[in-house]
Amino acid sequence: MRGYARNAGSVTRRSIARAWRRSTRTNSFSALTKSKPSSIPIAIVTSPLEVATVRSITGPAAILVTPGVRSAGKALGDQKRVATPGEAIRNGADYLVMGRQITRAADPKAEAARVLEEIEEARSLTSSI
Repeated sequence: MRGYARNAGSVTRRSIARAWRRSTRTNSFSALTKSKPSSIPIAIVTSPLEVATVRSITGPAAILVTPGVRSAGKALGDQKRVATPGEAIRNGADYLVMGRQITRAADPKAEAARVLEEIEEARSLTSSI
């Protein structure tokens, strides 16, 4: 993080600490995204249950990465805050973090293809709105 603190206009440890002292997560994300120049892209890892709120604060410029994504009916494993790939995409996620559902499938290639179909369907529904 030290290298980032030296760059003019970067999000620093101090700006992050100020943002997270706010009373709610929504206020924290809002303060954090407003503390950086608009020319600097921001990437945020967020729960699929909060991705819509974060997207509404950051707008389209932020990159939202969403772990805890499982297709309907799949084992949750140790995940507590989950959504389906379609829900996460429709709510504004750019990238989904999915592991065990695919890597532990009997046919990982087929499972990945099925998940991609689910994502494409959600994107087509989102773009038609």
